[in-house]
Amino acid sequence: MRAGDLLPQIYKEVKLSATAITKGLFLISTGIFKKVVISDYIYLNLVQYVFDDPLRHTGMECLLAVYGYALVIFCDFSGYSDMAIGIAKWLGFDINVNFLAPYQSKTLQSFGGDGIYHFHRVLKIIYTSRWEVTGLAKHAHI
Repeated sequence: MRAGDLLPQIYKEVKLSATAITKGLFLISTGIFKKVVISDYIYLNLVQYVFDDPLRHTGMECLLAVYGYALVIFCDFSGYSDMAIGIAKWLGFDINVNFLAPYQSKTLQSFGGDGIYHFHRVLKIIYTSRWEVTGLAKHAHI
C-alpha cells in the first residue's frame, strides 16, 4: 500500500458497517488459522523434527521438510497479512490484499512486486525468531 492510498483514509470519517466487521473477522480468523493451525503444526511436526537431525532422515524426508518450511513461511506471512488487513477493516481502513500467490510468480521481479516490497526482511525476521525460540541463535551467524 502506498501513502497516496492510505493518507486520504486517515482523514476521512470512520463509518463501520456490518460488512466491514464481518470481513475483518473472517480475515482475522483465517490468519490465525494459517498461523496457529497450519504453519505451527507443519513446523513442529515435520520441519523441526527433520531439521534437528537431518542425517537420520532420507533425502526425500529432507526434501519434504524443505518444502514444508516454504509452506511455513508462506502461511506465517500470509496469516499475519490477513490479520493486519482484518484489524485495519475494523479501524475503517481498506488495505489491498497483496499476498495472493507469490509462489506462482513466473519471474523473481513479479515475486517481489505487488506489495511484497520487504519480503527478504520478513524472511530474516521469521528465520531469526525461529532460531531464537529454539535456542540455536547463539550458534548461528546471522
